[in-house]
Amino acid sequence: MAPQQPPQSGPSTPSLVRRRLTIVAIALIAAQILYAALAISLLQGGFKAPRRAEPGGPLLLGIFLLGMIGVMVSLPIVKSLAKRQPAASEFLPLSRALMIQFFVGFAFCEIAGLAGLLIFLLYADLKTLFFLLWVAGTAIAAHFLRVKKAMEDFEETQR
Repeated sequence: MAPQQPPQSGPSTPSLVRRRLTIVAIALIAAQILYAALAISLLQGGFKAPRRAEPGGPLLLGIFLLGMIGVMVSLPIVKSLAKRQPAASEFLPLSRALMIQFFVGFAFCEIAGLAGLLIFLLYADLKTLFFLLWVAGTAIAAHFLRVKKAMEDFEETQR
């Protein structure tokens, strides 16, 4: 049995939090790419959609709009969270608030990716899946850049 390392109990620095957030953001965007790889491998393995008709109709449109609306409301919701956030003079409360904003934004963006997967599973429609995954990945990256900039701005004011 390998010896366990004690948990690091030191103050979180802005650069450490930014580095960890970058790793998490890359993993979340990579998950969108893995969704696409899963769909392609399913098609290569002979996956047949239960609805063999050409994609379209109210169900497809409803799922697609749900995914797009999830991404569109993510930024206003996160911005309203940021407005309610009290001014922080220390980094720890600010980093907690920024992480909450990032993950709330991610949750709303993930609706598009899941909607794309549902459309793929119902209709085997790769184009719509790829589009919704691109939208979700771009929105996740936008939320990451917004949080990263807020951390950098805080770090500059502390110098």
